[in-house]
This record gives sequence, C-alpha cells and structure tokens, in this order.
Amino acid sequence: MDKEGTYSDSIVSITLSENTKLLKERLGSILSFRKKSKIIIFISILLSSMFLSGAAFTGAYTAGTIEKSDNNALVDVNEKLNYKPWKLDDKAYPRDKTAKTDSFTFVDSPNVDITIDNNAAVDLITTSDKEITIDYNNTLYKVSVENESKNWKVHISYLGKESVYSSAIMYVPNVIYGDINLKVKTATVNYNSVFQNVGNINADMYDSSIFYTIPDQFTGVLNAIVSSSYLELESNDEYKNCKVTIKRGEWLIEDFPDGFTKRNGTFTYANGTQVGNIKFNLEDEGYAVIKGQ
Repeated sequence: MDKEGTYSDSIVSITLSENTKLLKERLGSILSFRKKSKIIIFISILLSSMFLSGAAFTGAYTAGTIEKSDNNALVDVNEKLNYKPWKLDDKAYPRDKTAKTDSFTFVDSPNVDITIDNNAAVDLITTSDKEITIDYNNTLYKVSVENESKNWKVHISYLGKESVYSSAIMYVPNVIYGDINLKVKTATVNYNSVFQNVGNINADMYDSSIFYTIPDQFTGVLNAIVSSSYLELESNDEYKNCKVTIKRGEWLIEDFPDGFTKRNGTFTYANGTQVGNIKFNLEDEGYAVIKGQ
C-alpha cells in the first residue's frame, strides 16, 4: 500500500480519555460560572497539536491573544491542568490489524459516512490507493469498514481503559468524492489535509478535540457544526480560492489570520474563485484556534 505521509508526522500527541474528560469538566465549569455571575470566563485549555516525532508530550497549551467579549472577564491563562507526559508506545500497543472490505471495486465519486466516538483518537491521512483502510490495535478499538456500490461506511470506537492510550490511522484515498458525512462524539480527530475535492462535507462534532487542516486547492462545500469542543482550524494554502464563514456563538477564539472580518459574531474571509466554501458553526461553549498556513 502506497501511503502518503506517515503516522509519526501527523497524529496529535495528546492523552485521549483525559483530554476529552477534562475538556468536558472545564466547559461545564464555565457554564456553572456563567449561571452564577453572568459573565464570560476566558480559559486556557491544555491541549496540544504536537505531532509524534519520537518526543513525549510534556508542555501545556496556553492561550495567547483571545477574542474578547464586551463583558468583564476573568482571564485564566496561567492555570495548568495536570497531564502526565505521554507518548504512543507502538511496541506495547501496536496497530496489529488492518480493517478493510472483503471485496472492493472502485466507483467514481464515492460517498462516505464516518462515525468516530467513545474516546477514539483517529488520524486521517491521504493515500494514493483507491480503498479506505484503517490500522488499529485490535484489543483497544472496534472498527468496521463497509462498501456497497459507491457508498463507504466507517465506524471507529475506542474500547480500552482510560489509562491506556493508543490511536487508529485511517487512510483516505485521494480521489474525487460525492457527499461525506462526519459524526464525531467524545473523540480526538486529526483531519490531515484529506478530502481535497468533494461535493459536500457535512460534519457534526461534539465534545471532542478537532484538528482540521484544509487541503491545498480545496474544492467543494464543508459545512461543520462543532459544539462543546476544542477546535484548531488551518489551511495549507491560506484558504486560497475559498470562502470561509465562522459563526462564533459563545466560543472563545484565539486570534484569526489576516484578512478575516468580523460582524455580529460572524467571521468571514473570501479569496479568488471561491470554489471552496467552508462554513463552521460553533455552538454551546468551546475554544478555537484559527490559523492561516
């Protein structure tokens, strides 16, 4: 199998179960604080997009420039959560199984349904193959891959204990797609420049850590609803030929790339032909970092 990119260059190095649990607790604390004081609390969340290169996760994510509200706010940028240094141990928890369909015939413009849940950590990277496959640890994950006609169905769930950390790698063919449905609940997902040419991507992501990199020359519509989560959004080519709309809601935002404008809580950006239409609706409470290249 010819796989473009390697796991060590792409997957985020973070604690899976503790990450989502602490995120949920922190967001819950915000809601409780707002009910009592009726002001917005600005927080710092210990999350990292460090990619594995043999180094353990040892640092803390601390808020930088934060989009401020019109209300007085309690800025808590120095508090650090107690994460233990961690790195994936391929020897102790090897990805010892590959999920694929029993039989496969490629059809142009396939549709894909992807569900990731239950504290799973998944890294999506491109492959020059035409078939979706997933490498994972068989004792820690439950994975299914189905293909009927032009429709793919993928489901990835984490089964391990909270003290055990591992991840799955999903290889995404670099082809033209029809419609893609993404459902993520209580998980950590790195969309590493996948789905370059699509019809529509409909994403519903809740209580999760999402690292989404828009690929070069993105064509199609990405419509994402993200709630009660942490989000890092960036583009390999600074959103070239794209229209970007981000509705903030009650989220805390750390800065924006140059060129974005804000009006009534909505951030927009437009460039070139706008063949890529990127829309993020941020609901409930959350924390986001929006990057350019």
